[in-house]
Amino acid sequence: MNLYLLTQNDINGYDTYDSCVVVANSEDEAKNIHPAWYQTFGEDRCSWTDNTDKVNCTYLGEYAGDYKKSPIICASFNAG
Repeated sequence: MNLYLLTQNDINGYDTYDSCVVVANSEDEAKNIHPAWYQTFGEDRCSWTDNTDKVNCTYLGEYAGDYKKSPIICASFNAG
């Protein structure tokens, strides 16, 4: 498993996510993770982009832990 930093600037302002760190097997898998992990990608256009081409993905390193519930390590939410 790997750690990835996801960022987006497609949807911004109040009540939006601008970034998150996720655990995934690949960059493609990571880009399809919504920062609110319980939502499906593309389901919530109001808080995160629904276009994976607009998600910037940066490899951070290997993940040695064991996650069972959520692939999200942390997320940045701009509450309004």
